[in-house]
Amino acid sequence: MENNKTTTQMTMEQIKEDLKDIRFFYSRKEQFEVDFKTVPNPTLMEKVRRYSDAVDGIPAFHYQLYTLLYVKNLTQDNAAR
Repeated sequence: MENNKTTTQMTMEQIKEDLKDIRFFYSRKEQFEVDFKTVPNPTLMEKVRRYSDAVDGIPAFHYQLYTLLYVKNLTQDNAAR
């Protein structure tokens, strides 16, 4: 059976921009949640969900690295400590 889904490859620049958005979102998550009640942003929430889905099942080290850098907004230096 053939899979008719088309996949698009993301460039490294697109991934970097997405991760900047995700880092910004999590650094101000409480405010975003308040703002979304007035002006929803399903595109941003879909991006956050896609990356959350992408880290599901990855090795613990990589999972923690993602959460420290992007969810907790730590620098690489602080995450390494």
